[in-house]
Amino acid sequence: MPRPLLPLCLAVAMGLPALAADGPPYFDKSRSTDEQAEAAEEAAEEARGADAAKALRLLGDPSAAVRDAVFAALVERKDDALLGELRGALRHENPLVRASVAELFGLCRYEEGRAPLEKLGLRARDEATVLESIWALEAIGSAKSAKALAKLARKGHKASAFRAAGDALLALVKVDAEEAEELASKSLEGRSGAQRIAAVEALGRLDPKKGAEAACAVLSAAPLEGREEAWQPALERAALATLARWRSRSDEPALAKRAVEAVLATYERSGGLTAHLCWRALVSATGESLGGAQDWRDWWALKGKEFKARDLAQEPEPRDDDDDEGGKKKKKDKKGKKKKGKKGKKKSDDEDEAQGAGGRVETGGASATKVRFCGVPVFSRRLLFLQDTSGGMSRHPVDEDDSESPLRIVYSMERLCEVLGQLDGEARVNVLFFATRYRSLSDRLVPLGKFREKLIGYVRKECKTPSGKGMTRSNLYDALVFALDDPGIDSVFFLSEGGQTEGRYVGEERLLRHLERLNVYRRVRVNCLQVTKKKKRARFLRELSQRTGGSYYPRSFLLSGD
Repeated sequence: MPRPLLPLCLAVAMGLPALAADGPPYFDKSRSTDEQAEAAEEAAEEARGADAAKALRLLGDPSAAVRDAVFAALVERKDDALLGELRGALRHENPLVRASVAELFGLCRYEEGRAPLEKLGLRARDEATVLESIWALEAIGSAKSAKALAKLARKGHKASAFRAAGDALLALVKVDAEEAEELASKSLEGRSGAQRIAAVEALGRLDPKKGAEAACAVLSAAPLEGREEAWQPALERAALATLARWRSRSDEPALAKRAVEAVLATYERSGGLTAHLCWRALVSATGESLGGAQDWRDWWALKGKEFKARDLAQEPEPRDDDDDEGGKKKKKDKKGKKKKGKKGKKKSDDEDEAQGAGGRVETGGASATKVRFCGVPVFSRRLLFLQDTSGGMSRHPVDEDDSESPLRIVYSMERLCEVLGQLDGEARVNVLFFATRYRSLSDRLVPLGKFREKLIGYVRKECKTPSGKGMTRSNLYDALVFALDDPGIDSVFFLSEGGQTEGRYVGEERLLRHLERLNVYRRVRVNCLQVTKKKKRARFLRELSQRTGGSYYPRSFLLSGD
């Protein structure tokens, strides 16, 4: 049976942001997407001159398109007089509205909003408003907020399982660095996995070297136990990410050597994505490109004593121009014309990495395999397949220039069944389908060895566009937030047309900003696979993958594998 939607009380207990009674998932039940788009334009224009009462009404509109358009207009307006009238709305009856007001204060850097954010926002009954208030205080950056944030970092909030305390610590980095370092150092030695993640992230933001020291401590410490054990993989990924931001290493040879030893030890006891990330860290630190953990151990035994630390190169910033169909960059010749790419399969960064590791793709378990999903290498053994089943997936073929090309949803089903049949039985997997609503077989990852046939049967039955008025839209944000709540997931393979028309947020920057915040603790990599060739959607999917540490694969990549 498909999994029912979570009751609101259960969502709060699991650490999801507590939202309005009619969501998640959020969607406008009365207007089509075209009607919402038209209403959004009108509402944005109205918001540019609206008083407080009208602004609040618009921020609580059932349509995310309207809410996001109004919110953007109010940020652009940045009217201190209006913001002053909105301060009392931090206790508005609608959680969507009060959270949006807190968010508005932050993006407008509204200093007069500091006191109400501390007195009302941080004391709200729902997690979303509390988090928005923390982020707003961080953006305002007043040292006067240090006391309230430090208290929240130490004691947490009854409406939040872990995020309020952790995010308060991260906000404290900006408003009181000394207090943040003291609290982070204590949290690093605590029992909570989530707080350790916040601590290593906070120390990395304070100083890359301090972050590297904290990362080494995390990777060298005894694994978490009991109820906190589920946090161990995410904690290791957080430590590896923090370590990667420490680039000036040549002046700290002892710490650089300690980092290699800590990463190597983690590599030896890990599998799946964590092992792959350790391999990447070792390649980056040493300049070598070896195979498995034993190869690295043998090399370190031979070369470790004479190892010389080197500074890591800065990552080049991606450019927004010169995109081809899938957002890949085409080189130009001397006359400025785009060169034609070579025929054959396009490679993402991870595709190159797989070949750099001797052509093997680690998926966990005792053996190295070459499992791929739509041609994309699968490094994880704790993964979710997030599949778009909105209306366009059932109406259009993958390759519109090929009369024999399957419909996008048929392609999705076939590739899903294929990869579920190939993955090692030790992998833990789940499949989540989404359109306006979302559904899955289980509320957590399941062992593939035991559930393989059931998962494949579920895919064949449920990989279809749902029926019903308004049920064929694309609610990406709510589905992703729901997926991120599973502590066992480290990777998401997201196959989609690339657009979003429903959900708590549909505006691209607003959606990405919130998703990035929520992913601080899970460290889930979202790998985006696009089955259309629309450039705007390609840019969004590429940005989504970059902000989560995943990879983006255009339609041309998918077609080249068939």
